Amino acid sequence: MRVCLSEYFNKNDTVVVGLSGGADSVTLTHLMKFNNDLELKVIACHINHNLRGEESLRDMEFVKSLCKEWDIPLFIKDVDIKALCKKDNLSEEECGRKVRYDFFNKTADKFCAKIATAHTLSDNAETVLFNLARGSALKGLCGIPKQRENIVRPLLSLTRSDIEAYCKKHNLSYVTDSTNEKTDYTRNYIRHNIIPELKRINPAFETAVLRTTQSISSDDEYLSYLAGECYKKIKSKNTFDCNTLKNEHKSVRNRVIRLILSEFGFELSHKNIESVDKIIIDGVGKINIKDNMFIEIKDNILAVSEGKIKEEYFEFPLKDGRFLSKTGKTYNVQTLDTNQIKTVHKVYKKLFDISLDCGKICGSIVVRQRKSGDKIKLKDNMYTKKVKKLLCENEIPLQERQKLFVIADDAGVIALEGFGIDVRVKCDENTTCFIRVSEICED
Repeated sequence: MRVCLSEYFNKNDTVVVGLSGGADSVTLTHLMKFNNDLELKVIACHINHNLRGEESLRDMEFVKSLCKEWDIPLFIKDVDIKALCKKDNLSEEECGRKVRYDFFNKTADKFCAKIATAHTLSDNAETVLFNLARGSALKGLCGIPKQRENIVRPLLSLTRSDIEAYCKKHNLSYVTDSTNEKTDYTRNYIRHNIIPELKRINPAFETAVLRTTQSISSDDEYLSYLAGECYKKIKSKNTFDCNTLKNEHKSVRNRVIRLILSEFGFELSHKNIESVDKIIIDGVGKINIKDNMFIEIKDNILAVSEGKIKEEYFEFPLKDGRFLSKTGKTYNVQTLDTNQIKTVHKVYKKLFDISLDCGKICGSIVVRQRKSGDKIKLKDNMYTKKVKKLLCENEIPLQERQKLFVIADDAGVIALEGFGIDVRVKCDENTTCFIRVSEICED
């Protein structure tokens, strides 16, 4: 075993370990409890995500039994991840990670302890490939760090084969998560399909990835240092000198932009970074970075300002043919009877496709910007809701809300771009004529 715990801990340290019951976490817990000379005080944390029914309960009972046998204090958190995902609008993976680390940190704070997680060399390789596939910047290719603040990962030098060998040598039992075999999860697909192919090229692929991430991490650390020094040099209260910044290499400049965006709580997206970089090079410009917040450059000085976004009001009659939305999307409008729909030539990929019953439309029909007091009753809602509230609940940015169109007749809103139609004009078995509005993307 190529693990040196003294690299991470001092004698008699208290350590909170994430214990799922799998081979990796069982190995880490055993290693810290029995197989070292540091006399560490080990505390275990287990989370029941309630994602796998009886199997989740089995894992929890296994961990309870193991901690009792090994005389390890155990803290358990029971959480309904699916409900939490829906509430916080997160994926199961994102939500699970947030819950885990919040729980680990709270427990560690209680005992003034470090946190140890059982990430391995294999996990590191999967993470790098996952980030590479998503088009990550250098930071994402650094892999999983051995240590970040009070979180340490002592098993990062070990492969899954090493872990299995350790369990066999010490006669350790562990549980297996059945979802690990399902390749519909991206990481599992990488583990079971991509990495085996890469190991055909280099059997020591995971170790090779580690060498690469160490090299990338070293370079990234130095570039981040240069960016930090530049950031301190150009900052004056809440403004930044772009004369100096524009002369830096783009790799340093982008890192400084990330620091600026972070300071004001803005999203660190590629789009935001590139947009800010452009006006820095131009020496002048103004971009809407979030809701009613702007980044503006005047006389080569960058500042963040607050202002109102006013999209010029628009309104025009809805008629057959194409029209361009303020959101940049193109729509096709057709008036059809129920027989014609079968003969419509499908040359478009339909993204937003609604049908309005002509017999239920009151008076004239227009496409317009939303107005104060607009309401709509979508088929998924049990009651009428204000359009403004609907957009807020779906976290549509303010500048985008003003670009979205509504379709309205004399009685009110009958459709909302990107959301659907009001149940009042829904087609049914009595419909003889309808208006079809489709977003189109020409191939």
